Amino acid sequence: MAFNVSASSVTSNVTFTNAISITDPFTPIWSVTPIFLLVICITGSVTNIGALTLFVKRLQTGLPFDVYVINLIGSNVASLLMQYPLAVKAGLHPSAWTLGRPLCHFYLYCQSIFDAGISNTHAIIAINRAWAILHPLSFRAAHTKRFTTTVSALMWVYIHVVEGSYWLVQTVYYPVNVQMLGCGYNQSLEWLKTWTRMTTIIIYLTPVVIVVISFLIVMISRMLRFRAIRERSTGSWKPRNPAVRAVRQEPQPVVLSSKRERYDMEPSAPGAARPTEVAMVLPQQRKSRSSRYVMLMLLTISVVVFLIPDTVYYLLGGSLPEVWVVANLLFACQTVVDPIIFVLTMDKLRTVMPSRQQHL
Repeated sequence: MAFNVSASSVTSNVTFTNAISITDPFTPIWSVTPIFLLVICITGSVTNIGALTLFVKRLQTGLPFDVYVINLIGSNVASLLMQYPLAVKAGLHPSAWTLGRPLCHFYLYCQSIFDAGISNTHAIIAINRAWAILHPLSFRAAHTKRFTTTVSALMWVYIHVVEGSYWLVQTVYYPVNVQMLGCGYNQSLEWLKTWTRMTTIIIYLTPVVIVVISFLIVMISRMLRFRAIRERSTGSWKPRNPAVRAVRQEPQPVVLSSKRERYDMEPSAPGAARPTEVAMVLPQQRKSRSSRYVMLMLLTISVVVFLIPDTVYYLLGGSLPEVWVVANLLFACQTVVDPIIFVLTMDKLRTVMPSRQQHL
């Protein structure tokens, strides 16, 4: 969630007692934390910048969903280039913040805004994928580039109102002594601690809950649909309404929503071929829906593994430095995982071909 550097740790919203005795605070110490963050910074920058370049090049002819992907990967790039180098530098000098107060405030702004953007964009993408799977017709009608751009812009306004105001009050009215306590948020007053927990719930916990709930709803919907299909194929499914049963027995037109066309399927002779469009379009629709589900599943797993430990740790008050280090390093891994997920689940990155003229 946050890499607020204190005098006793690399990344923390809570100031811990320094258990390390260092005579020279300017002597770098290559421990596990700065080395790990350096690796994340380098690998994450390469993968995210590569993915971002591919999406930006096809922004004009791409899909509305690309706006969300650019928003997420752009947040990763900004965090990796502006926040993580300072975290590595601070990790090399765990006993003191040696970069001055202005850089400390800049660092706190980056970690507050960009980390919040990453978490909330995951929630938006989860809602978007669930919408595309559960209600594809309304999704195609309403999901435009203007819509996705507006949603992304409103998300950043929301983050600056909630998290930006917290950063402003902390840095202007209640700044910590960076020479003595390091770079971090002030937790000396009880109401500041309460405010910290509130922003954690609103900015970090809520998006995680949204991602998990979206996946569960989609998963249950898929299970019920597959169950209904299986019952129909075996003949065990019967509508409760007799009128519905009578209508079901008559041939129904097949609607191809991707082409906005309607084909009336008349009874044909045995062995007659079905229309070519039906055989070509329907498998693509099933593949597209499956790809959306896989993306949502992978995003949910990554959020549960990499984001939940850090969020839960801060909600519980943060009293175990060892657990805190692991939780924050897991959060850092999310920036590397994000572009990999899109490479595996989106044709745009997997095939590096021009985008199709249909909505995902």
